[in-house]
Amino acid sequence: MKEPTDCDHAGKGLRLGIDIGSTTAKLALIDPSGKIEFSDYRRHKADVMGTLLSMLGRLQELVGNVSLNPVFTGSAGMG
Repeated sequence: MKEPTDCDHAGKGLRLGIDIGSTTAKLALIDPSGKIEFSDYRRHKADVMGTLLSMLGRLQELVGNVSLNPVFTGSAGMG
């Protein structure tokens, strides 16, 4: 898991990528310059929603309330 270094962008230009496959979930928050501010990788053990909510909760703890437009990929993420 990559902890954010200086993520004081108030949500402006931040991109959130979420990849949920058959066994793992990955999340990346990218700043406007393309730098990864936060990333997480976990095995979801068939609890896709619980794992995703946990990952997003950790992200929120670290960066606060920001407005994001997530992009989903992956076999489980398409549902």
